[in-house]
Amino acid sequence: MSLPSCTDICEIIIQELTSLGFKVSDDEDHTEMIEQLAQCKLVRLHPIGEEKIWHLWDLTQSTIEAIAKQKGLSLTGKDLDEIARITKKGIDSALDFVWEEAIENAIKLTKANWAFDIIFRDLSDSSEHYTGNCYELTETWTGEIECKSGDASFVFCFNLVHRETEDNGSTNTAIITNSKPDVFNENEWDDVTYAMIQFIETTSKKEHWR
Repeated sequence: MSLPSCTDICEIIIQELTSLGFKVSDDEDHTEMIEQLAQCKLVRLHPIGEEKIWHLWDLTQSTIEAIAKQKGLSLTGKDLDEIARITKKGIDSALDFVWEEAIENAIKLTKANWAFDIIFRDLSDSSEHYTGNCYELTETWTGEIECKSGDASFVFCFNLVHRETEDNGSTNTAIITNSKPDVFNENEWDDVTYAMIQFIETTSKKEHWR
């Protein structure tokens, strides 16, 4: 396989400029291409060792023109760059008051999408009782459940008590034996433990642990 040439690189640049709306001529000294590149900015898609940044808004000329038309305002003779600068200044000023609250609300409204897996279980105790014609079975299980959401991964220990009686059928009652990790607040810990308990109890019934 041959190495890429300068021609190959130029073709890639021309494709990228064309996708941005530029019309690139075939001038040999690439003057026009260089001028158009000066109007662009390289952005690394996957920065290494840098903090992730979300660009929350991009103001375009078409947006300014659409709002001006909607509101019956004239843009004649006005500098669009100055309009954009003043717009940003106004948004920055407003954000000083609502930015923290907006992020706080967004964090509260965003729920972790936990996926659970029972990675270990063991029957630690089992007993059967007969009282006259009444029968009761009690099994105590210990185990570990893995929780994953995005890059976060935890393993928690649990106990499950399974009871069977002739009168009441069977019940499965699970508890998480770990204390709350520091990364969770009380409400988050309540939510994830409730979800884990539901998963453990449902899984044990579905798989008929024995």
